[in-house]
Amino acid sequence: MKESGNSTLGGTFDKKPGIYTVSIEGGKGKRITESGEYPQFSVKGDRIFYQTGGYFFGNLTKRLKKCQP
Repeated sequence: MKESGNSTLGGTFDKKPGIYTVSIEGGKGKRITESGEYPQFSVKGDRIFYQTGGYFFGNLTKRLKKCQP
């Protein structure tokens, strides 16, 4: 997961935040979604589950989503 920059860390990480996969041999990462937190592979390794959302005017707006790597 690559986060966007903030006032503490600066703007270094502002470019293309999201969830990425990287080959075990290394190399360039592939962005699979532009947002999300807490990514985890499924048992079979064919899906990635992650959370989106947060608090909006005091209401919890979290969602569990999935995508293919």
